[in-house]
Amino acid sequence: MSVWRSGNQVQQPNDKTGFQELINKMTVLFSIGPFYYFVMNMADLKVEMVSDSVQNVLGIKPETFDLQSLFGLYHPEDLQKLHEKEDIIGDFLYNEATIEGAFSFKGVYLKRLRHRDGSYKTILHQAMALNVSDDGKIQQSLIIQTDVTHLNIPVDHKVSLIALDDGPSYYAMEKGAYFNLNETKKETAFTNREVEIIRKISEGLDFNEIGEQLHISPHTVRAHKRNIFKKSGCKNSAELITKCIREGVI
Repeated sequence: MSVWRSGNQVQQPNDKTGFQELINKMTVLFSIGPFYYFVMNMADLKVEMVSDSVQNVLGIKPETFDLQSLFGLYHPEDLQKLHEKEDIIGDFLYNEATIEGAFSFKGVYLKRLRHRDGSYKTILHQAMALNVSDDGKIQQSLIIQTDVTHLNIPVDHKVSLIALDDGPSYYAMEKGAYFNLNETKKETAFTNREVEIIRKISEGLDFNEIGEQLHISPHTVRAHKRNIFKKSGCKNSAELITKCIREGVI
């Protein structure tokens, strides 16, 4: 619990609820793969609600889900690194961005959580503020946990802070990160069609299957993929998908 208490101690909570904001912001936090979401109240460090889909992702019932049970599911290595990851996010939100700016970013990182069957799932963690307390602390956070195990992405304990508007984003940050607020947002300039193809690649589809689903020829798919690799600087599909997930492309 000290992960959040140290830098975000809410002294003057308000009675606003962020559930409408939750509905409005689901689209910017969504990612490919099975997912569940929950709202955490930072004033009392309690889960206010959790979606029923937590049972599909982790094999546990919604009524048994709380922070203590969640911590118990962490891979030991990831639990040790949790404080560092959240410190990076907290340092940015409270020392670099304004509290109003906190609503313009989502924090993103990878971790492993244990399914009820004993296997570990690779989880894409995305979080953003829903509202702030009267003393300027984040009071509610919306958190989405997406199962991306099927993508075989290595968990490297780096954090990305992705802008939800046209501001700068910060990718693959580690402990001791330095944030240059004058930095220009990194752009790969993928077209809408290229993003569609990247999503299909992440689903493991081949050229023929992608072409059939998007109603284009396999030759066109190949041409798009060449352009995608050129823009991204990636050498293979695994590297591409990892990069696109970290940078919020998919």
